[in-house]
Amino acid sequence: MGTKMIVRRPKNSSGGYTVREITQDVTLMAGEKKIVSFDVEANEYEVKTVWHKSTNAAIHTVIIRDAFLNGFACYTSLKEAEGYDIAAVPVVNKDGNNLLYVEIENNEQRVTTIQLRIQLQIWK
Repeated sequence: MGTKMIVRRPKNSSGGYTVREITQDVTLMAGEKKIVSFDVEANEYEVKTVWHKSTNAAIHTVIIRDAFLNGFACYTSLKEAEGYDIAAVPVVNKDGNNLLYVEIENNEQRVTTIQLRIQLQIWK
């Protein structure tokens, strides 16, 4: 009984991993949902931490998906004005490219800017 997960991390002569931090401000209209993508130079990575904050305390949701269209939600925040999560979520981009897809939804009826800070661990 139980679940078993095997994570294979590629090793080469240099070995190890790199930690990358993505910071971005995203402005959303009232009730708008937007998908933003970031080139992370790998299609397999681990999302370590996710921090997000609305500049005007607007309630919002942040979702990390493994594909642009109909992607699985690998990480979903609570509906909140500010949040910090230790995610530790492995992601394999199902589109076969080197992008991280972040969907942000403004759950309020006012314009807001969401500050994002996402830390990734990328295996060499």
